[in-house]
Amino acid sequence: MRAVYLLLGGLAGALLAFGALWLVGSLFGPFYDGEADMARNVKIVLGLIVAGLLVGGIVGHTLYTRRRRRLPRDV
Repeated sequence: MRAVYLLLGGLAGALLAFGALWLVGSLFGPFYDGEADMARNVKIVLGLIVAGLLVGGIVGHTLYTRRRRRLPRDV
């Protein structure tokens, strides 16, 4: 069950990061003039999506831990 929370949290974090990056790109236009700038931006986007995965996984783990504490345990 913990893995499900981690995966769902990571997926939600990555989707939120991607959505935020898409929104910024659509509002302010392309941020590149050539191939080098475009390659740099791909690295930035991938880094932010990985950060979203990590933060989402941590949030998923925290939610699982809090839910686990509230549930009565079998003796």
